[in-house]
Amino acid sequence: MPAVTYQIAFDLGTSYSAAYSDIKKKTVWEPTVMAFDKRKQKIVAYGSRAKSMMGFTPPHLEILQPLKAGVACDFDLVNPFLQFLTKQITGRRKLFVSRILVCLPYGTTSVEARAYRNQLQANLLTKVHLVRQPLAAAIGAGLDIFESKGKIIVNIGGGITEIALISIGGFVKCVTLQAAGLAMDEAILNHLEHAYYFSVGNQRIEEIKIKYASVDETQINFPIEIKGMDRRTRLPRCLTIPKKVLTEAITPVVEQILEGIDSVFEMTTPEIANDIASEGIYLTGGGAHLPGWQRIIKDRFGVEVKIPHEPELCIIRGLQKILDNYDKYQEILEKAKSCVP
Repeated sequence: MPAVTYQIAFDLGTSYSAAYSDIKKKTVWEPTVMAFDKRKQKIVAYGSRAKSMMGFTPPHLEILQPLKAGVACDFDLVNPFLQFLTKQITGRRKLFVSRILVCLPYGTTSVEARAYRNQLQANLLTKVHLVRQPLAAAIGAGLDIFESKGKIIVNIGGGITEIALISIGGFVKCVTLQAAGLAMDEAILNHLEHAYYFSVGNQRIEEIKIKYASVDETQINFPIEIKGMDRRTRLPRCLTIPKKVLTEAITPVVEQILEGIDSVFEMTTPEIANDIASEGIYLTGGGAHLPGWQRIIKDRFGVEVKIPHEPELCIIRGLQKILDNYDKYQEILEKAKSCVP
């Protein structure tokens, strides 16, 4: 049976990763997590299955997260995770990869990007082309990045937030912040520990944030119940707190993001300012799901906020559009000259 040729794209994130292949027109979305068995010296679970083990592992199992701030920190872990994602979207047929796109944060230097690409090519055995995350997010949000118009895209991921002012296919200004989803989780965790002597697992904190947290302190307040552990007695405990406590906990992180948007606005010309006033600001990434962004940004900057459907998938949708319209988007790619490092 002849090998099948296909193209593939990866959005490797600190908390979640996505992959797409044109062979099945399928996208997968998985936590960037693996479970390693120390006794067997092998990885025994990936993605959602591995994440479900967090907080429950016996001593011989270790939960591993191979990315930090959107970039691989251990390629020995990234390689099997890429293989896991690839199997999810292609099946087990014998395949030939003709093109691979991988997203990279804007804040990654050219030297770091080259090293990153070389490592990926050594593992994937084919050419890897890089795309900066804000451009892919903008394309996935339905924006025409080549227009002579200024557009602001705010991508709030797990490890980083990137705020970009884009025009004519390039960056006028972009800032990369550590203020993102994981920073919000940590802020809530620390607040509960210090104010209430109460501990909750990392996975549960994320669930609480998604279910109850808001970035807008004017949202309706009501009591919520959280199950966890009393830090003084080490016994199970149910804690009832006002919902606004979560908003107060993440406010410093939210304020950093707002300050980042403000710094990007400082680079606008009158023409670009007019474009932003008409088009608004686009929010993408999982952090865009938190309610209240529209009001606080409108109050602060006087512009509307647009949040696409499934904002966490904007980057991978953008990569899909690039693969489907490769000639159109070639100029924004950081291409590999060889598949050999």
